[in-house]
Amino acid sequence: MKKGLLLIAAIIFIAFNSNAQTTISDIQGTGDVSPLEGTTVTVSGVVTAVRSGDTGIFGFFIQDGNGTRTGIYVYSDLNQSLVLGDNVTVAGEVDEFFNMTELTNVSAITINSSGNDLPNPALITTNIAGSSEDYEGVLVKVQNANCTAVPDTHGIWTVNDGSGDAFVDDWMFHLTPDATVGTKYDITGCLIYDFNQYKICPRDANDVAVVSSSSVNNITTSAKLFPNPTSVELNIQSKVNISNITVSNVIGQRVLNIENIMSDFYSLNVENFKNGVYMININNVDGTSAVTKFVKN
Repeated sequence: MKKGLLLIAAIIFIAFNSNAQTTISDIQGTGDVSPLEGTTVTVSGVVTAVRSGDTGIFGFFIQDGNGTRTGIYVYSDLNQSLVLGDNVTVAGEVDEFFNMTELTNVSAITINSSGNDLPNPALITTNIAGSSEDYEGVLVKVQNANCTAVPDTHGIWTVNDGSGDAFVDDWMFHLTPDATVGTKYDITGCLIYDFNQYKICPRDANDVAVVSSSSVNNITTSAKLFPNPTSVELNIQSKVNISNITVSNVIGQRVLNIENIMSDFYSLNVENFKNGVYMININNVDGTSAVTKFVKN
């Protein structure tokens, strides 16, 4: 009899704890894949972003506190009444959707309270935004990031604050007019992992602020290019050490990116470039940058 009672108690315990309250950081774990993948969990957090469903896809982000491993995306069409600042409890299954940790098969969403303060966006570099699992699902912000490539056919554009490239995606909001090469932006958004890339997803127009704009028709004085026009090599002389160089064609498509130069002089081989006008974005180690043009003939 005792064994029977113990067995029943064990079954009840397992059933209860398979859907026990957990934390977002527990779900995200410490690696690229959630240690709770495939399990059903109950988790709470503050809504930081909502997908409107304009593309037929609904979902939202929740976050519990500030810092790394505190955010997660919830894929569900039960979110249509949620707004930013709602504190919610979600019951769903942990899934690695093409290596992005998310909650799916959501069975219940409970709004605990509304009007809560949102977590502060984590201030990170574009290099971290483009490479770090630690901020997947988290509200982040990059500052003074130069647009180095305009949106492609999927609405993805590239920015660089001098530390490395980051991608910006119109997953929730499409900037109109499009971002322009040479313009610096402060960008806030939730970080996702999609098609083998980490991407910042702004939520609305307030998440994309223009810091400064450079005209591609004017040659900058902070970097010297010679010879220009050129047919084989383009020499670049900067006032300070260069961190990276990005080259785009006249319609903003990136054709070359070179990182970790760490010198005030660089010789760029352009022999295989098609003839025409190119824009070059030069980011320096001190955070300054220059946007100018050269001609390949």
